[in-house]
Amino acid sequence: EGGNKNVFSLTLNDGQPKLYASPTSVLTGQSWDLNDGRWHNIAVIMPRASCRLSEVKMYVDNEQVETESSNDNPNLYLSGSGYIGIGGYGYTEAIAFSISQGIPFEGKIDELYV
Repeated sequence: EGGNKNVFSLTLNDGQPKLYASPTSVLTGQSWDLNDGRWHNIAVIMPRASCRLSEVKMYVDNEQVETESSNDNPNLYLSGSGYIGIGGYGYTEAIAFSISQGIPFEGKIDELYV
């Protein structure tokens, strides 16, 4: 368990929020169209350490979103340190590129909390 670490990528695919833990492990927010030109708040919360992807909670505009996870539903592991890329790929370029098909974020980000 100590050597396992996940890379997370939060994307919008046709207006639907998706959280990737790998190219085959994805949590999709259902019934949302976020490419409507308005500001939205998106939050993703792990309820406990080493939870499964399907246990992750997703919120849009302060409302919990119904989610669907892929068949690949791994336990998620976080490290106490690492790198983060916002709006681009940064240090996770190869993995993030394979997850998001190479489309970087275009738009504005406000009030970012990590």
